[in-house]
Amino acid sequence: MDRVKKVDQILPGLFFGDAVSNQALEIRRRLLKMGLKGDIFAKKIDKKLRGLGKPIRNFEPGKSDSVLFHFCLNMELAPLLKRAKKKVMVYHNITPPDYFYPFNLKFKLDLQKGVKELEKYSGFFDSALAFSDFSLEELKQKGYSKVFLAPFFISFDSLKAEPDEKTFNKIDNQNKNLIFVGRIAPHKKQEDIILSFFFYKKYLNPKSCLYLVGSYKGNEHYLFYLQKLIDKLDLEDVFFTGLVSDSELVAYYKSADLFLSMSEHEGFCVPLIEAMLFKIPIIAYEAGAVPETLGKGGVLVNKKDFRVIAELIDIVIEGKQIKEKIRDNQIEILKNYSAKENKEAFMSICKDIFGE
Repeated sequence: MDRVKKVDQILPGLFFGDAVSNQALEIRRRLLKMGLKGDIFAKKIDKKLRGLGKPIRNFEPGKSDSVLFHFCLNMELAPLLKRAKKKVMVYHNITPPDYFYPFNLKFKLDLQKGVKELEKYSGFFDSALAFSDFSLEELKQKGYSKVFLAPFFISFDSLKAEPDEKTFNKIDNQNKNLIFVGRIAPHKKQEDIILSFFFYKKYLNPKSCLYLVGSYKGNEHYLFYLQKLIDKLDLEDVFFTGLVSDSELVAYYKSADLFLSMSEHEGFCVPLIEAMLFKIPIIAYEAGAVPETLGKGGVLVNKKDFRVIAELIDIVIEGKQIKEKIRDNQIEILKNYSAKENKEAFMSICKDIFGE
């Protein structure tokens, strides 16, 4: 078998701050180090990333080309891969459609289509990559036979930025600050974070704030629902930041006393690892790939009793020993994302897929 020399990537959109886009960029960087050149093609490209990707109309697979196809919504672009020598799906998981009813019916229909296409295209791809056992098992259930558990590449470079001074100064560090990082979306269950915070603030610590960090673009109806909930609870000190820059994100992380996730569907969950980097204790709901991503780097809850979760928040924030134990465990987990560990695992997978 001729050795592959070029590996292109296709994804629906290349966006700043997007986990799928960041993963595509990291994969290209790793492939280049292995001597495998390639471009990233996308239907939409954020103006901040225009120099890093090419419009999908410029994609012309040659007979010797291999292509990584990032699947996270639908197979609209998959037919472009027909002439590729190797067709590899990179599976980022797909959110169960029902979460988006009644907030975004169009997106619900898109997700329903994507779920059907995932199974339909199982014989189209030569192999598939997943970043968690949770996603890997789903691919197997959908008929994908040659599947690989790939290391999730996380570049911590962007988190080495100095915290944005204006953002950092407006955060009251005399308070206990709770944080969640992730787009405002129904499956992330920000309403459950708000309800947990309500009981914590009302009964345990009135000097506390909640920062929900992430873009709400496309989910404005869900944002309105959350704002109405906050009004109904007569709850103060809940802040929606919208999309933030790297330095602003660092400011929020550096000001956080606890990371709280009530998300009910994650194919991986990068912010959990980011929170570990800043030594932030974590409480997370046990769902999707969260347990395997979090490991012993935080506290898992398997029931949404918001009064109990509020008490747990207080115990973790105020407990010196439990915080030290969590942080020790986080240090060990972060070692799994070292460049050396990931390089060896990724090289082994590439040899199986692309040959020597």
